[in-house]
Amino acid sequence: MNINSSTTHLLIDDSSTPLQCTFSKKIFQAVARRIFIVSIRWIEECLLRNEIIDETPFEIHGDSTISTMHLARHSSTMPLFSSSVLFAIDCNSFQRTITRNELAELATLSGATLFDPEQETLTKILLVLADPTADRYRLENKYKQWHKNVKFLTPGFLLKSIIYQEEQPFEDFEL
Repeated sequence: MNINSSTTHLLIDDSSTPLQCTFSKKIFQAVARRIFIVSIRWIEECLLRNEIIDETPFEIHGDSTISTMHLARHSSTMPLFSSSVLFAIDCNSFQRTITRNELAELATLSGATLFDPEQETLTKILLVLADPTADRYRLENKYKQWHKNVKFLTPGFLLKSIIYQEEQPFEDFEL
């Protein structure tokens, strides 16, 4: 049910809005893995012709407000986040649709390293993803003991960075 390393294409029913879809956990996983996200019409056309055809005309472009999603597959193979970025996931889920483990997977697929208090990380920035209603004082006490450069952000930072394939401004997502 999830996108994994053996997934080559994510098929989308775009019959109501051609080449557009609603963002979901699978969409984020597919974009992070840089795989084809195509209309179900692509597989229908392949079956009709009895051959695998070019996916490009069938690629999903995004939703009605974001038209850059298909570019993620074409972008550089460079990771989204540099090796100097650490992520700590301090929430149970994002809007009850993406679990803590799935957020961690998306972070690592995007090139980030997950925070480990046992490792020396003084030269890196620590991005703590937390619920918007989280107690900032508790978070600061928890993480500042291990790391000096800490930003407390909502999970939307990671998800929007993945969709746009560009690290978003921290201030837009700070707690």
